[in-house]
Amino acid sequence: MSRFAFNPDLDLEALSECWEPGGRLHVPNILTLETADLLEEALATETDWIRSVTMRSGTFHVPLKGNEPQTETHRKWLADAIVDGGDPEMQYVYDNRPLGSGHVPNPPRGDLLDDFEYWLNEEPQLEVMRTITQAADTQRIYCQASRFVNGQVLTEHTDHGGGKRLVAHVFNLTRTWNPDWGGLLLFYDEQGHVSRGFTPGFNCLNLFRTPQSHAVTQIAPYAPHPRLAISGWLMG
Repeated sequence: MSRFAFNPDLDLEALSECWEPGGRLHVPNILTLETADLLEEALATETDWIRSVTMRSGTFHVPLKGNEPQTETHRKWLADAIVDGGDPEMQYVYDNRPLGSGHVPNPPRGDLLDDFEYWLNEEPQLEVMRTITQAADTQRIYCQASRFVNGQVLTEHTDHGGGKRLVAHVFNLTRTWNPDWGGLLLFYDEQGHVSRGFTPGFNCLNLFRTPQSHAVTQIAPYAPHPRLAISGWLMG
């Protein structure tokens, strides 16, 4: 029997009709509490993250042990990684870990987080996600664990993926959060105004159709703990 389960009280057909005009949907209590607790603990205790950076200084991926890079070269790369507020191109720095198999050069670990990705890609769970999103062409669900710590950010971008990314998903697994701490998932209209925003939470799923303009705001230096999630895309 699987350790994971969707909340049995979900009304999938009703949720599929609740999409906002901008192509966004917020689903509270998406998983059973037991499932959410397991995933939150796994994310909170994970130590082998990859710090991914795209900025004017370059694009690189630094393996961490806890919060620390293991080489002087990597420490210098990260020290030089500064967001350029005048650059209109996407910039980011955040910690992540691809889940499941096939993500070279990171082999699957076969732990609880990998197991969640495998479970989500089994046909019954794929069908749940297809029903909620109305994305009948979904063939698989790409997942990565993510951790945003103090100062980290993901600037405006669209998630354009050559037509294969149908719907973006974010399983929020941050137990307590104050919007003043940053880490908000914001959406922008054509004039650059914020048209919608979601605050990090616990055991809730944010979905949005791609491509569309969005960002994750910078984590404040006084945020007491990281923003944790499992995110990715329903792939055609």
